[in-house]
Amino acid sequence: MSVVAQEHGFSPLNSEMPVPVKEGAVAKKVFIVDDSSTARQSIKLKLEEVGYEVIEAVDGLEAKEMICNLDINLLITDFDMPRMNGVELVRAVRQMKGKNFLPILILSSNKEDKNKKEANGLGVAGWLDKGEGLQKLPKMARLLIGV
Repeated sequence: MSVVAQEHGFSPLNSEMPVPVKEGAVAKKVFIVDDSSTARQSIKLKLEEVGYEVIEAVDGLEAKEMICNLDINLLITDFDMPRMNGVELVRAVRQMKGKNFLPILILSSNKEDKNKKEANGLGVAGWLDKGEGLQKLPKMARLLIGV
């Protein structure tokens, strides 16, 4: 990377280096929804180390109740959760005023094509496998919402 690019805070998408938030800038907010505390913690660490602020919910129903009052830039949800699964959450969010164009990623170990097709039909930006996708998550977030 050139010195000029570094001076202007540019970080290429293939960079794994943390990108500092510029002084005075407000960090973009990512809302993660997963019933696994271990998964939430892993996702949170990956996103915070590249400059995102992270908000958490333990399942789709809690997220649905919280999201109306949140100013977020990206929603990342698991698919398989109790009380309300990821696609049900996406469907609910798409009907909320001001949230219908919110970028949404599903990060799940569920690999069933019918679930992916349903999510795609609701305008989900992507479906990442929990195992492999965790490494790609910061890159996907940058593509969708910047830093």
